[in-house]
Amino acid sequence: MVEKEPTPTRISYPRLIPIIVSTALLSSLFTALLLTLIDSEIQPLAGLRLPSSPSSEAAGTQDPGMDPEDLAILFDRISPSVVRVSVITAEGGGSGSGFVIREGGLILTNNHVVENAVSVSVTLKDGTELRAEVLGRDPSTDVALLRIATRSIPPVELGDSDRVRIGQQAIVIGSPFGFDQSLTAGYISALGRTLRSGDDYGTEIDNVIQTDAAVNPGNSGGPLLNTEGEVIGITTAIFSTGGGFQGIGLAVPINTARAVVDEIIDRGYVRRAFLGIAGLDLTPQLAKRLDLPVDKGILVQLVHTGSAAAEADIRAGDKEIETPIGPIVLGGDVLLAINGESVSSMAEANRLVQSLEIGERITLEISRDGERIIVTGTLGEQPRPD
Repeated sequence: MVEKEPTPTRISYPRLIPIIVSTALLSSLFTALLLTLIDSEIQPLAGLRLPSSPSSEAAGTQDPGMDPEDLAILFDRISPSVVRVSVITAEGGGSGSGFVIREGGLILTNNHVVENAVSVSVTLKDGTELRAEVLGRDPSTDVALLRIATRSIPPVELGDSDRVRIGQQAIVIGSPFGFDQSLTAGYISALGRTLRSGDDYGTEIDNVIQTDAAVNPGNSGGPLLNTEGEVIGITTAIFSTGGGFQGIGLAVPINTARAVVDEIIDRGYVRRAFLGIAGLDLTPQLAKRLDLPVDKGILVQLVHTGSAAAEADIRAGDKEIETPIGPIVLGGDVLLAINGESVSSMAEANRLVQSLEIGERITLEISRDGERIIVTGTLGEQPRPD
């Protein structure tokens, strides 16, 4: 029997998103992370990739920390730039956090806070509530950019997440459970985590920052700060066995968000190359159970019309079976390699594709009916979020 794999929990409040049942689910039924409701029970996380060891630069370095008075001064300086983000959806509503990053009322938050919203507003430190416009969203990095009609809020200073070290002190400011302007402090407890983004393509966010500063529902989209008051990450998720904070908070690195913000400002979305499949990551055990002729690769579940995969005549299966964690489609091709480089997961395939250019020709090695064949296609553009 195959057991459902555990997942980290997104931390908007109340629960803004259900378990995703989409091509992302198809691409990761057995081995990838799925978004869960805040009160779902999960077991120790197998899908959260752990670095084999801290880097030599990070090991043994600990920030001397801040005394309470220094924290109070930092809070007074940064908190006017931190906002509560409230949304109304077709199912109800919820809230998260955000922070002003540029003059003109530009606010950074998480995509999962606003992705289903029909109306978005922000509440400032003084209680003023303003309607917000969603300038753009990027589900692949869980980043969204908002704009409000004010120029009076000072922007935060963005730090360099590549310079973050394990042991440095970390500060979180946000609106947990809707309690605005809440501060918690702790340390950077790990680096180099990976987190499934929640998009429809099995994309993973790399270099995720882990902290033990308390993070709770409603903190999603708020800033993770260093002792200089610089933003080093966007608070995004927690790992919990019961739905509440248990010492592991996860943040998208701010350097990842920088590039996304620039593209959203330039064109309203992030442009990415697109292969056009959803697939199931194979392990030797799973391949054996499914009686496949290969023991690793990606079992194709869906092919997007008009994509590079469709042009290359990649084929999905036509026989659906039910499993304890959902349906699996059998009979499709197994993707083995892209441009000669082996792939064993959708995350690996996406990383390879994202390193290539839109319009570039690619070579795909597949297994079909027990034979290995080579096909080619031209990379298109990843569909934009609705």
